[in-house]
Amino acid sequence: MARRRFQQALATTKRVPPARHVNRIPSIPSNGQKQAAAGSPVVGGFFVNWDDNSYASLAANLKDLDVVVLEWGFVAGGGDSLRLDTLNGKRAMARILQEPVEKRPRLLVMVSNFDSTKQEFGTSELRSLLVRPAARARAIAQLTQVVQANGLAGVLVDFEAATNFPHLHELSMTFTRELAAALHPLDKSIAYATPSYATNAELREIASTVDQVFAMLDSMGSRPGRSLVVACEPADVTAGMGLSDQVREALPHAVRAVEKILEQGQRKKEADNVHAD
Repeated sequence: MARRRFQQALATTKRVPPARHVNRIPSIPSNGQKQAAAGSPVVGGFFVNWDDNSYASLAANLKDLDVVVLEWGFVAGGGDSLRLDTLNGKRAMARILQEPVEKRPRLLVMVSNFDSTKQEFGTSELRSLLVRPAARARAIAQLTQVVQANGLAGVLVDFEAATNFPHLHELSMTFTRELAAALHPLDKSIAYATPSYATNAELREIASTVDQVFAMLDSMGSRPGRSLVVACEPADVTAGMGLSDQVREALPHAVRAVEKILEQGQRKKEADNVHAD
């Protein structure tokens, strides 16, 4: 029925408006000039294209953020280049552009070797990329183009390994120095996510190479350890902020469940300490 009505409308319309393809919408420089007040912590957030809740959170918290990291760059299969998902980030850019430039956060595109399909950091692809000068050059050219086309502040490098990866630090530093050589003349910055296993010497080298350092949670001495999740199945998965009436009603019960779990854990810890003594 809908298709028939559409075809009838086309037949009776004298002039059909041209189609608008998302990939042909010109990119507009989106980077902001917002600076955190002197002595105040820098507040940052990560935006991902694959979760509508990420967009809703960005829209709700944009005015409180000094830096937004865009998860757009991934090592491609085979390690020949990068896979850049900028097309699905157009909506986020449109929202950011609604803010005056002096109130917009600084925007960094992140490049990582995380494989969302396998939910792990890919090591073979990353090694293939980092050990080959031509592959590194292609990846750096891709990042430079994205930064310039979208008017971003720079790039965050986040290369990690879940398994043994000899010389990962040295290879990552080579890539990062070459990236800096391409971006610094354009007045763009380089940030680096430091892994928890980095040595003091490696941390000093990272700090002397990049403009900003992003420390991982366990790098700062915090380890979540055993984690338990209390969750519910959503009745409505459309984008938005806030709680439904059903979830709001269930929240006190969830809080009591968490408190009970914590109490049990504390009693077990105390009992273990008694036995240890």
